[in-house]
Amino acid sequence: MLLGHARGKVGSLVFSRSNGQQITRARAEQVKNPRTEAQMVQRIILNTIAQCYSRMSAICDHSFEGIKAGQDSMSYFMKRNTNLLRADLAEQGGFDFALPLFTEIGKNYLANVKLEISKGSLPTVNPLEIAADGILMDVSVNTYAGVINKYGLQRGDQLTFCAVVGSSANAQVFKYCRVILDPKNDDGTDAPLSTAFVTEGAITKPNGRNEINGFTFTFANSMIAVKPAEDVNQGCIIASREKEDGTWLRSNSLMVIDEGNAFGVNMATALDNFYASQLDIENPRYLNNANKGFKQQQAGVKYYNISTSASPSAGGSTTGAGRYEEGATVNVVATPNASYRFVRWTEDGVQVSTSATYSFTAAKMRSLVAVFQEVQTVLISASASPSAGGSVSGGGNIEQGSSCTLVATPAAGYAFVKWTENGQDVSTSASYTFTANANRTLVAVFEERQGVTITLQKEGWDGAQLTGAGVYNPGDEVTIYAPDGPSGYTFLGWRKDAATVTSQNSYTFTATENATYIAEYMSGD
Repeated sequence: MLLGHARGKVGSLVFSRSNGQQITRARAEQVKNPRTEAQMVQRIILNTIAQCYSRMSAICDHSFEGIKAGQDSMSYFMKRNTNLLRADLAEQGGFDFALPLFTEIGKNYLANVKLEISKGSLPTVNPLEIAADGILMDVSVNTYAGVINKYGLQRGDQLTFCAVVGSSANAQVFKYCRVILDPKNDDGTDAPLSTAFVTEGAITKPNGRNEINGFTFTFANSMIAVKPAEDVNQGCIIASREKEDGTWLRSNSLMVIDEGNAFGVNMATALDNFYASQLDIENPRYLNNANKGFKQQQAGVKYYNISTSASPSAGGSTTGAGRYEEGATVNVVATPNASYRFVRWTEDGVQVSTSATYSFTAAKMRSLVAVFQEVQTVLISASASPSAGGSVSGGGNIEQGSSCTLVATPAAGYAFVKWTENGQDVSTSASYTFTANANRTLVAVFEERQGVTITLQKEGWDGAQLTGAGVYNPGDEVTIYAPDGPSGYTFLGWRKDAATVTSQNSYTFTATENATYIAEYMSGD
């Protein structure tokens, strides 16, 4: 030990050597209950970070300013990113959010998580976003000077574009390319800093130290898009500068995720997979530092992930998926889109319910599929003739075999006559109901009518306020009204021409012709 070459265990310490360095660490204690949720979260996080470092070590082994390559760099990466993921989970307050996405159990690929892969004193040059065009870098002017001035860099600095690529989860690969901000002409002489940063193929020429590695560079709308041959799922940009003593300065860089092109599972599913899998978890190496903030679930309390999906995806939407404590009531709801109807809920291809709202008790992980069926429709077209004669309602795309009702409403001065189809009469009812078995084109025929004028007069009491006079369409229902007379006057009734039609104050009739109605009052004098 005095010579610095100790190996083995002494008390609570373990001594070893790696890459010529003496390593001392605390001895892992046995964990009495290695299956609590807190310990599972710890294992998943550490396993995910270890996978990521393994794939990105070509960059991350020397991307932390002032940290030695090798064991120190790996330890720093693990510690920093474990804390970042824990903080992200705590901030979200649960496990069912969309990001970060973690490595599936037993799979060996990169996960879509917030990773710090570089840290130092240089200005940050992180992407504007990750999109279909690749890693998008905001610049003011498409020149080397524009890039340097935008981010506060200097001539000779290098930019490393890091990308996680792949069209499926288990095919994800880490790739990178480097560009030196020190342009050269084709003959090797210095080029001015005003040289275009991205032109037709020029990005491969200015400096022999560039490592393009199959990436392409394009410039448009004040953005440089850097893209490998495959789709980019997440990426970042690292700025580096070599000092006179041979050490390097780095910038702070976090992975930016393309949320629409991400792979993996959320923490809720990862936890369920851990609980369901027969994993060798007795080794406490991953479990000792379980974060107390995650001790929401103790031994004997289980949670189950309930997932829902629609088939076909265009058929509708589902709600109710999530993470439930054992014994909790789960309600999943299927809502069909237009031109679809809900048929049933299935699980592993077996029908479990025909109700759009399906309730059950959480007792295991479940993956439910809401099956929708496209509805066959027929087109029912309806129009008015003449167009000024009125309006129609009730047409459109109607489910085949269902009942359809068309309603014709005449405009002022018009009366509904009939419904026709291909010139043939089909109904004389303004409200026409039928079974929609095929496409139909119907016309509501209206006829212009002269208005019917109803005139009101009074006899015996000039102060009577009569209501109901006006011009009506033929066939309209008309109600006329005369109030009782004051003291000394008696209302006798309504008279049309020489005949009394009613002794009631209110009189309702159908407008068929022009007519004058007289309200008769008799004085008591």
